[in-house]
Amino acid sequence: MANEWKNVDHAVAYWARADTIPHRTEGEAALIEEVSPDCRCILDLGTGSGCLLLALLSELPLASGLGVDISEAA
Repeated sequence: MANEWKNVDHAVAYWARADTIPHRTEGEAALIEEVSPDCRCILDLGTGSGCLLLALLSELPLASGLGVDISEAA
């Protein structure tokens, strides 16, 4: 299944509907609340668009981050 993420059309189709996935926004908000304010380094594996990593970095001004994804389209 991981190989389907290398397909540009698959990745684009997912991001077109991502905001309609039930409870996705609430889940992301819960994750952000759980990260310690003292966090200095974030590794986001399977980062996709990078929006979650960017949201974390905006809440944690002292942190740096690295996002890695198998999909060039992501």
